[in-house]
Order: sequence, then structure tokens, then C-alpha cells
Amino acid sequence: MAKKKIEKAAKKAIANARDAVDDAAKAVRKLDRTAKRRVKKLEAEVAELAKDAAKSAKRVDRASRKVDKAAKVAESAAALAVESEEYAAERVAEARSIVTHRPDAPVVETARSESAPDAGPDGERAPSEPAPTEPAQGPSFRELREEAKRRAIPGYSRMNKAALIDALA
Repeated sequence: MAKKKIEKAAKKAIANARDAVDDAAKAVRKLDRTAKRRVKKLEAEVAELAKDAAKSAKRVDRASRKVDKAAKVAESAAALAVESEEYAAERVAEARSIVTHRPDAPVVETARSESAPDAGPDGERAPSEPAPTEPAQGPSFRELREEAKRRAIPGYSRMNKAALIDALA
């Protein structure tokens, strides 16, 4: 009888083991489905991230090209500024040489720096010294204009002093 009990207990243990194996197989299949879903989800996320990375790379490339272009423009602007300064300096030198060679040109007093010996603390001339007077250099602009009007010179109202002098000569 002990043998039958043992056999019966063994059969029961085998049946319990089979049930446990079946339950384990079901759990594995369930985990396998969950794992497969996770894998699909992760693959989709990776694909989306790859697209975003490609877009970002394109943006960076475009931005770097714009920066390069802006740097070239800045270089050319700097070169143009230097050329403009040189050109302006040449024109100023020419104008000064023309003004110094014209005897009828009025003398323009330039602003004095504070370090000028005859300047006051404000950079203005000291009140104790009289301002230098220039000798009269022909008729004034108003006088020339009145004379041109009297002679009925066409376009006199739009002429400057030099043009009025030439027209009246």
C-alpha cells in the first residue's frame, strides 16, 4: 500500500509540475509579448529620434553656412570701411589743398582743443583776447545775390557764392 501511495503522490507531483510548467510557459509567452511590444515601441522611438537628429544636423549645417556667409560679409564690410576711410581722407586732403590755393576762399576756424594755449577751460577762446578778424574778401553773398537779381541773371536764387561770382564776372 505504501507503494501505491507513493505512486499516487508521484503522479500528483508530476501533474503539479506539469501545471507549473504550463503556467511558466504562459508567463514566458506573456512576457515575450510584452517584451516584443516594448521592442516595437523602442524601435519607433529610435526611428523618431533618428529623424529628429537628421533634422537637427540639417539645421546646424544651414546655420553654419549662414555664419560663414555673415563672416564673409563682415570681412568685406570691414574692407569697404577701410577703403571708405582712405577715400574720405584723400578727398579731405584734396579739399584742403583746393581751399588753401583759392585766394577768395573764406577761412574757416576749426574747433580748438583744450590743450590749445589760447583756449579757456571750455575749449573756447579766452575773453581777454579779441577774436581775430579777417580782411573783407569782396562782396558778401547777399550783395552778390542782389546784384545778380538787379542784372536779371537766370537761376541766381539757386547759386552759391562762387557761382554768383562767376555769373557776375
